[in-house]
Amino acid sequence: MPKKIYKTDHHKSSLSLTESKEGFTLVEIVMVVAILGIISSLLLSVFFSLADYRALEREAAEVKAYLEEARIYTQGSRHASSHGVHFGVDEIELFRGESWAGKEESIKTHRLNSSISISMDGLGGGSEIVFRRLFGEPDVFGDIVLSGPKRDLVVTLLPSGIIE
Repeated sequence: MPKKIYKTDHHKSSLSLTESKEGFTLVEIVMVVAILGIISSLLLSVFFSLADYRALEREAAEVKAYLEEARIYTQGSRHASSHGVHFGVDEIELFRGESWAGKEESIKTHRLNSSISISMDGLGGGSEIVFRRLFGEPDVFGDIVLSGPKRDLVVTLLPSGIIE
């Protein structure tokens, strides 16, 4: 009896399996792109929020440094004069004199980050703080509020001239 020989084309069946699994469907690609978009938007949001907060902290540190420097200059009777800090719309200025309008010298100026504003409403709404000679007490005291896009930081000037 003759033997029957069955031919199987393994190459063809494996090719058909490969064809059905080759590449990604449009739905899979859309899902991956959507997930990546959501993750990247969350990360960017956190990054920009952190960058804004760091800028706010840097500006608060500058305000404190200018106030402390004016106080130290006044206590040390540098140039036998009082010193103060003027708060402009977009800058702060360390000056020598009894007032900013009658200043004897502008010592240095710092331009504020454009996304940050300063409010001195807690100090009676004025735009300058002048320290009294020898004792270093400020002519006004209270809160200086630095406002960023999402949060605020407060610098407090005590009646003794101490800055918190």
